[in-house]
Amino acid sequence: MAEVPAMTATAVALPARLANWRQAIAGAVAEVDSRQMAIVRRLTPAQRVEQAVSMIELAEQVAAYRLRQRHPELSELEALRTVRMRVHDLKN
Repeated sequence: MAEVPAMTATAVALPARLANWRQAIAGAVAEVDSRQMAIVRRLTPAQRVEQAVSMIELAEQVAAYRLRQRHPELSELEALRTVRMRVHDLKN
């Protein structure tokens, strides 16, 4: 995995990958509904964590499903384990 170069305040060009992430985040923020935010603000910290875990699990399941489409020989558990290992490798 290639490392993303350190960014400084004087950096002019962003790596393509980072620029794409910034665009994606900006697009997602633009779609946030103020009513949704009002609901989220009323949630307890535990409820927010529960929602975050639920979203992570859904993302893992979708990634494992897509991996199994490309590699049908993998079991559901193997695909999920592979997805989790890849995410872990990205963090390190």
